[in-house]
Amino acid sequence: MAENSMSEVHTGTVKKRNQRGKLFFGNKYFTLNKRTETAEYYRCARRDCGGRCIKADGTMTLTLTL
Repeated sequence: MAENSMSEVHTGTVKKRNQRGKLFFGNKYFTLNKRTETAEYYRCARRDCGGRCIKADGTMTLTLTL
């Protein structure tokens, strides 16, 4: 696991009704998987990748499954 500052995070805007939020973090693109009151859960945009990213309490946690 790795934690990085929020300055390295870029979010994209949702342009279509059915598209989910996008996130660029750790040189990978992620799509929003689940949102709760305290956290946002993202998964890697490449579906064959097992990478996950959690945005909670002002920190980002990146987990990669190789």
